Amino acid sequence: MVILGCDAVTVEDSRPGTISIWSPSDRLPERVRKLREHFYSFASRSETNEPYAFTTGTKWDELYSFHDWSNEPAIYQFLASIDVTFKAMAVKVELPEDYWSHRLPMRRA
Repeated sequence: MVILGCDAVTVEDSRPGTISIWSPSDRLPERVRKLREHFYSFASRSETNEPYAFTTGTKWDELYSFHDWSNEPAIYQFLASIDVTFKAMAVKVELPEDYWSHRLPMRRA
């Protein structure tokens, strides 16, 4: 009998054996193995791809959000709350003196 997420118990033998269902193959290519290890090390690695928001603290400050052009229908209903949440968690930063003299691509970078 096989139950997903648990060990599978065989019934053909008088002594039940177990096999691991959710374990990686020993034959994974090196690149895939490294990617898998990196993915599952989320809690222990320094870079986690979590989004950060920054603000100058002005009332008119607007957050650029890549969610504005999202093509994922499942999250469409949450776009407004995602935007508000990012604004609420934004870290205040001071702009360099010459910030506004730079062209837009440089300011966005």
